[in-house]
Amino acid sequence: MVNDLASRLGLRPVGWIFTDLIPLDTSTGTVKHFRGNINSHFLSAEECIMAAELQRRHPNACHLSPDGHFGSKFITVVVTGLCCHFTLCAVTLLCELYVSTLACVLARSV
Repeated sequence: MVNDLASRLGLRPVGWIFTDLIPLDTSTGTVKHFRGNINSHFLSAEECIMAAELQRRHPNACHLSPDGHFGSKFITVVVTGLCCHFTLCAVTLLCELYVSTLACVLARSV
């Protein structure tokens, strides 16, 4: 329904966005970052597979490719936060990323 309306308006999806933050105190606007240690992992396996599938569904046109497409410009945005002294997050970060072309090939074969 949304894609149909967007196409009627001459628009197309360019990415998807999600967050790993949950409200902690709505009166102060703080949130809790529940992903854990950002140095251990940034995306879960499920999130990588979803990003790969969405990139696969939105290929990039390329006249040099035999099938007319190569890769994708479809972006994944994770809204996360910087954790402070008390593991509270008040500063929001937007982290843009792409998964590899290999991940997209693997998503196609699932």
